[in-house]
Amino acid sequence: MIIGTSGGSSVFVLCLICLVAVAQSGLYNTACGRDSRVNYTSNSIYKTNLDTAQATLFAAANTSTSGFYNATVGEGPDQVNALVYCRDDVQPDICRSCVKDSMNKLRESCPTTKEADIWYDECVLRYSNASIFNNVETWPLVFIWIQRNASDMDQFNKDLRDLLDKLKGQAIQQKFASGDTRSLDFLTIYGLMQCSPDLSSIQCNNCLDGLMGSIQSCCSGKLGARIINPSCQLRFTTNDLFYNDTIVDAPTPLRQLPATPPSVPPPVDGRDDKNRRTVIVVVAVLVGLVLMLLVLAWKNWKEGAPSNVVDPSSSTHEVALPTNTVISRVSNKSSNIKTIALDRTSKYSRRKENNYSKTRTELEKQTTPKHTQEQRTTTKN
Repeated sequence: MIIGTSGGSSVFVLCLICLVAVAQSGLYNTACGRDSRVNYTSNSIYKTNLDTAQATLFAAANTSTSGFYNATVGEGPDQVNALVYCRDDVQPDICRSCVKDSMNKLRESCPTTKEADIWYDECVLRYSNASIFNNVETWPLVFIWIQRNASDMDQFNKDLRDLLDKLKGQAIQQKFASGDTRSLDFLTIYGLMQCSPDLSSIQCNNCLDGLMGSIQSCCSGKLGARIINPSCQLRFTTNDLFYNDTIVDAPTPLRQLPATPPSVPPPVDGRDDKNRRTVIVVVAVLVGLVLMLLVLAWKNWKEGAPSNVVDPSSSTHEVALPTNTVISRVSNKSSNIKTIALDRTSKYSRRKENNYSKTRTELEKQTTPKHTQEQRTTTKN
């Protein structure tokens, strides 16, 4: 991997082995201003304002999870404008740590300059005595690339361009985008783009276009590279997934459902459809059981209750009598005479026994054949 920095007409390249410690800490690069003659002293008003601005940024990072913080302290030539922004895919605690580390590192690297920029893996910190908000800053431009080339550079460059075009479309709206695509030789290209959140969509688009145009001069066909300036950055590699896709690809909040949803919404997948059918079957079985129990209960109640209706066409007559009485069922054949005693314990039942005996005698006479009655009469005579 090679690190290169372009500033004005000067370009210098440093071997990564000289910056191993920096790379391990996640630090890309530091820049201590365009003009080293614009300085401040340790006991100056600018130094006091700078300390206040950095403390304000750190306090904001501790109380907010937005990932973008800015501060302006002082007036005139002693005014300090500072901002810091983290990658959208890093956790808030990592962002806070990066803000703190970048402040400490800039104090060491740029102890007296009124303008400085620092790039970490997770955040970018800037401050200046000039206005830096809502402005695109393209200097310094930093390149970091992998020496290894793709086997088919033309196809790789095409696949990379398609991915970066897609990510740029998202980044100009959200100021951050990441994703991947498949390329030749079973390679997966992972890409990331980011703009400073204070930029407009047009400013972000122009800044990223400038970085993409630099790929041809520094990193064409390379299997990985980073190109950064103070206002935006892009990165791609085939080595590993370097961003947090669980946060980047988190689902967006669901929109509110319409007031009158469709009566039968389409199933989302086969699993939901199977669950829906199971619920319908269970509900149908339960409803059927309840209806069957109700029918049985009604039938039992009907059979057990006395009837006040006599069916003249029936050969068996049922007469409803008061409770605690005797119910008799008489058929046309004398041998089928049946007596059902419900309750003989009450006085009312005992009084009715004599009447029942008389009634039974009369019924027997009615059901006995005529010649039998005549025979009994003759014998008596």
